[in-house]
Amino acid sequence: MWSDNETTTDLLGYKVHADLIKEIVTDSQLLPITIGIFGDWGSGKSSLMKMLENDLTENNKNTIVLFFNGWLFEGYDDAKAALIDSILNKLSEDSKIKDKIGEKATELLKSVNWMRLAGFGFKNLALPLLSGYLSGGATLVPFIINKLNEYKENPDKLTELIKHGKTSEIFKDFIKRDSDLEAKTQLVREFRIKFEELIQVSRIDSLIVMIDDLDRCSPERIIENLEAIKLFLNVSKTAFIIGADRRIVSNAIKIRYKELYDVNDIESSEKLINDYLEKLIQIPYELPKLSDSEVETYITLLLCQKELELEEFDTILSEFNKVRKEDRYSVFGLGNIKSISDIKLKTDLENQIKAIARISEVITEGLKGNPRQIKRFLNKYLIRKKLASVAKIKTIKDEILTKLMVLEYSHWNRFEELNNWQAIQKGQPKEIKELERIVKGTKPKDKNFDSFKNWNNPSIINWLKTPPYLSDVDLRDYFWISRDKLSDTIKGSSLISPYVRELFEKIKNYPSDYVLDKIIKEEVKKLMPNEFNTLFDLLCRNLLDDSENERNYTICNLLVKEFRSKIKPYNDILNKIEDEKIPPAAYYGLEELAIEFKEIKSFLKKQQQKKTEFGKTVQKYFKET
Repeated sequence: MWSDNETTTDLLGYKVHADLIKEIVTDSQLLPITIGIFGDWGSGKSSLMKMLENDLTENNKNTIVLFFNGWLFEGYDDAKAALIDSILNKLSEDSKIKDKIGEKATELLKSVNWMRLAGFGFKNLALPLLSGYLSGGATLVPFIINKLNEYKENPDKLTELIKHGKTSEIFKDFIKRDSDLEAKTQLVREFRIKFEELIQVSRIDSLIVMIDDLDRCSPERIIENLEAIKLFLNVSKTAFIIGADRRIVSNAIKIRYKELYDVNDIESSEKLINDYLEKLIQIPYELPKLSDSEVETYITLLLCQKELELEEFDTILSEFNKVRKEDRYSVFGLGNIKSISDIKLKTDLENQIKAIARISEVITEGLKGNPRQIKRFLNKYLIRKKLASVAKIKTIKDEILTKLMVLEYSHWNRFEELNNWQAIQKGQPKEIKELERIVKGTKPKDKNFDSFKNWNNPSIINWLKTPPYLSDVDLRDYFWISRDKLSDTIKGSSLISPYVRELFEKIKNYPSDYVLDKIIKEEVKKLMPNEFNTLFDLLCRNLLDDSENERNYTICNLLVKEFRSKIKPYNDILNKIEDEKIPPAAYYGLEELAIEFKEIKSFLKKQQQKKTEFGKTVQKYFKET
C-alpha cells in the first residue's frame, strides 16, 4: 500500500519545479517575494514543497526555512496569530541567530499579543492564554495587566467580552474609537520596522516561509493566513511560498468580500478576486497535470517501489533520474527497467506494469493526471487483487480489472449501470457488445447512441475504444471483488461469493428431483442467512429470465416449501412473469403451495381468468381448498 502523505522521493519528475523555485527564492535581487504554488487537491504541491524545504535546508546554511501547515492550526482560536508566532518562535529558537535577535524577538512577540488585545483584526485574545493569565500561569504585555486585574474577581465577564469581540470595551481608555484606524496603522508600521530590524541583525541571507494545506482550511482561516502574510510583505530578505488550490482560495476571498461580489457582474467581481491575489502573490506557479507518459512512468515506479527491495528500487530510481535529464517526454517503463542488468522482475510485477501501459491513456483521463488519485486507485487495485487471491478466483486479468476500475472512478453511474446489465445476463451483457460495435465504427454512432445517451461522452467513448474489450468477458468475478463500492443488494450474480455461485449452478442444473431435494437439505440449509437470501434472489431472477422452463418453478417451489419466509418475494416474481410464458406443467407444484399459502392461491385465481395455456390448466384443475 502507498501512503497518502507527502514525500521527498521524486517519482514525478518534480525536481525541475523545485529547482526553479529555489533559484528564485535564493536570488537576493528578487527578494522580498511571494510565490503561489497552485494545483488541484492531490496534485503534488506538498511533496514539491517538502523536496524544496530539504534542499534549501541542506544546501543553504545561511537561510532559515519555516514550514507552516495551515490546516494543523484550523482549530486554533486565532490562526493569524499562530502563523506570526510560529515565524517569530522559529527565529528565536534557531541556534545560528538566537543570541543575536533574542530581545528583538521577545519584543515582537509582545507586540503580537498587544495587537490581539487591541482588536487588530484578530480573534482578540485566545481563550487558553486568558485562562492561563487568570490562573496565574501566563504573563501578558505589562502595561495592560492592571486593566485586566479589574476582571480578576469576575473572569466570566471578561470571557464573554472576548468571546463576542468586545475587547474595545476593556481597553477603551487606551485606544479611543476615533483613533482606532490610526492606532492600528501605527502598530502595523512599527511591527514591520522591528521585524525588518530583526532580520538585519540576524545577518541571514533569507527567511523562507512555506505555507501548505491552505486549501484544507475553512474560508475564514484561509483569509486569516493571507492577512497575516500581508504583515511581512516587502520586508527585505523574506520569501513566502504558498501551496493551495487556487479555486478554493478564490472562493474564500469571494465569501470574505461577499458584499462586494456582484453575481450580476461576474467579470468585475472576478477582477476583485484576481486583484487581491495579485497584490499578495507576485509569482503564481501552476503545477501541470501529469501527461499519459508521466502517469505510466509514475505507476511503474510506484509498483516497483512496493515490490522490490530498497537497494533494487534505488538503482531503478537512479536510472530514472539519469534518463529524465536526457528525455523528459518519453515513458520510463518496463523496457528501461529490464535493461538494468541487476534487476530481475517477477512475472506478476511485469504483468501489472504491462497492464498499466496498455491503458495509461484512460487512466490519465479518468483520474485527471492527479498523483493522489493514482495512489488511491492503485491501493484499491491491490486490495481487489488480494481479495481475488484469497477467494481463489483465478480468472482475474490485470488489464480488465484496471479498465473497469477507471470507469468506476471516473463515471460511477455508468459503472453501476454496467453492473446491472451484467448481473442479469450471466456476466456478459449484450449492451457492452453493442457499445463496442458502435465505437469501433461497425455501426453508425449518431443513430445507435440514441439507446445509450448516457454513454455518449468523449471520455466514455475513449474508454470503450481502448483495449482490452469486454464483449466476450465474463464480468461477474470482477464486479464481485468490487462489492466494497457497490450496494449490498443482489441484482444478479455480480456480488455473490464463488461458493454461492457454484451452488446456484448446481441447483439450476440438478439431474433429478431426488438430487435437488438432497442439495437443499444438506447444503442450502447450512448457508448463512445473507448467503441464502442471495441464492434465493438469484434463483428467482433466473426464473424471471427463463420463465418457460418448468424446472425453474420446481426449484423455487421446493425452496419456498422448505424456507417458508420466502413466500412474498416468490409471489412478487410470479406476478412479474408474462402470462403467456408460464408453462402448464408449472401448475402442479404451485397447486400444492396454494394449500398452505394464500398468496399463491390468489395468484392461481387470477390466472384462472386468463385465456393462456397456463390459465386453461388452472381452470381445469384448480379447486377451492
